[in-house]
Amino acid sequence: MIKIYVGFSITGAPQEFIESVQRLRTKLKERYEVMEFVPVSEGAPSDVYRNDIRECVANCDLMVAVCDLPSTGLGYEMACAVEVGDKPVLAVAHHNTKMSRLIMGVDHGKYTFRRYQRLDEVEELVHERVRVYFGARP
Repeated sequence: MIKIYVGFSITGAPQEFIESVQRLRTKLKERYEVMEFVPVSEGAPSDVYRNDIRECVANCDLMVAVCDLPSTGLGYEMACAVEVGDKPVLAVAHHNTKMSRLIMGVDHGKYTFRRYQRLDEVEELVHERVRVYFGARP
């Protein structure tokens, strides 16, 4: 089963945003193994690093980065995945989100940046990337 890591900004994020990403993760679990991150209220910073980078990023087949809110941690995860791990990364952001030109301009062959209108559209973007990178039908 294809392993997917869904990264997003949690620290300071509105509860509504966190819940919408959790709904996306739940939908993706119907077809993929979705890796678990350390909840913001649990673990020491070193626990978060070890789990999110050494477990989730290192062992995922595809990273999905929801880039709607600024996050140094998410940027670090994305760089580790695509530049260090040579793993496919699908970065997404709402069409109204002001984005870093660096994130929109990454030209690594396994990196894709897409805009969406509604977060539930991301599920189909994930299926598309799975077909492209793994030739698999979800």
